[in-house]
Amino acid sequence: MGPHSPVGHGSLIPVIEVVADYVLAVIQKVQRQCIRAVDVKSQAVDDFTEHTDIFMQRTAWSDGCSSWFKNGTVDGPVVAIWPGSRLTWFEALREPRFEDFNYTYETGNRFQYFGNGFTKREVEGEDLTWYLDQPDI
Repeated sequence: MGPHSPVGHGSLIPVIEVVADYVLAVIQKVQRQCIRAVDVKSQAVDDFTEHTDIFMQRTAWSDGCSSWFKNGTVDGPVVAIWPGSRLTWFEALREPRFEDFNYTYETGNRFQYFGNGFTKREVEGEDLTWYLDQPDI
């Protein structure tokens, strides 16, 4: 689950489920859009770190005691606890912020996955108005 996950906020089972859903969403994007590699933008990391450091200053986690939450230091930054409730963590990971990632595409063209301009539905002669809510009315 990594740094800043809600490891001190209750049961880890729902946390693991949320992480799994998040990872699957990223994997689906990678597969569907012919992405070769994904990495987090350094500015996103810097912004999150700044937010976390400010948030943690007003919590008991930052008091002057040695803790694994602070990599065993007395005055170090809190690196192991989510800056907020577990519910905010669930909301934050409900869907990936894809804009916070850099992508390397298979061919260098991010729109390669558009393919030949036709969907499988069209090629196989399926319903072409599936998007209408109530087509019979």
